Amino acid sequence: MDELSASEALFGFAAWLTSRDEQVVLSARDHAAPAVELVAEFCKVNGLAEPREDWTTRLTMPPTSALTTRAPDLANVPPHCEHGYNGSCPTCDAMQTPPSG
Repeated sequence: MDELSASEALFGFAAWLTSRDEQVVLSARDHAAPAVELVAEFCKVNGLAEPREDWTTRLTMPPTSALTTRAPDLANVPPHCEHGYNGSCPTCDAMQTPPSG
């Protein structure tokens, strides 16, 4: 089996977080332990190596202003259906599809 690339692991982790029933709060004002535990669990399940001792020297963080300027626009978009989708909802689409045959 091929190894996950760094970007694949990040997208996979985000997908896993957004598919969980349990909510996780991640912010500068909240305790980091739950996030660290989730990262450790994801890495273990996917066979990812432990971070190197000096890993933060290779890390570049995006500016927080870039993230906060987009968030209000996304937060003000009302869901188009009762299931919370802003776009195409699989459940609503399935109910609107005429039967074949």
